[in-house]
Amino acid sequence: MKENILKVGSANLLNIEKKIENLKKYFSKQPDILGVWIVGSYGTEYQRKDSDIDFAILFGKDINNMEEMKFACDITDILKVDNIDTINLKKALITL
Repeated sequence: MKENILKVGSANLLNIEKKIENLKKYFSKQPDILGVWIVGSYGTEYQRKDSDIDFAILFGKDINNMEEMKFACDITDILKVDNIDTINLKKALITL
């Protein structure tokens, strides 16, 4: 089982902090996911009521859009929120 796959840093993740353990368990069981980071304004002093939660995901292999969408849906189901975005780090611009 992969340890520390979900990197949160020092962010105060309001509303989802109790669900982080469920996310860690989910991600640790996904062989195609090498690492996940919560990025963006969520959990920082820049967070607003309408802030989404951005997940940067490092996949171990190329995945298609349907597989990527399934991971996003799974995250939404675990968190019970629909305002998330996923960033596939294998496809992201280097400036990200």
